[in-house]
Amino acid sequence: MKHIYLIIAITLLIVPCFVLAAGIEVTPSKLKVELGASGGQYQFQIKNPSRQVQVFEVYPDDFTDIISVSPESFTLEAGASRSIVLDIKPKGEARALQTNLSVVAKNLVGQNFPAQAGLKIPLNISFAGAPEIISTIDLNTAIYLGVGLVIIGLAIGWFLNQKFHKPS
Repeated sequence: MKHIYLIIAITLLIVPCFVLAAGIEVTPSKLKVELGASGGQYQFQIKNPSRQVQVFEVYPDDFTDIISVSPESFTLEAGASRSIVLDIKPKGEARALQTNLSVVAKNLVGQNFPAQAGLKIPLNISFAGAPEIISTIDLNTAIYLGVGLVIIGLAIGWFLNQKFHKPS
């Protein structure tokens, strides 16, 4: 019985680490953009690794007045890839920005239900002369870390209780 609790705790910690989005491949997987104070452009690749034709949509989660994507929507054949351009123009004083770039893919044909796949690509933008982001942490990472620490604490507490508790 002791080992079952340990197996459950380890499983809960490991399972969230294996999240994949079917049908989308982005290169690079994290976008770190360094630009001059007036902004500029950044290019990356999206590939359709699936066996079906898919329609892709790409958009920033925040700072839509500063970040524009070209093209925003496009179709890719199976195995095909396309270059995407981010046009970044700061408004007012340039400062370091952090957001996600969302990439959503859905099959063009052959689906009785509207299944979609999506990715959130971390996007960090820094401008020459702008202050750096001091400390950032993804909310999902913080939640997983917190839950993991609670589970580990409970497992250690239960183990110590079993080891040092003397039955009456």
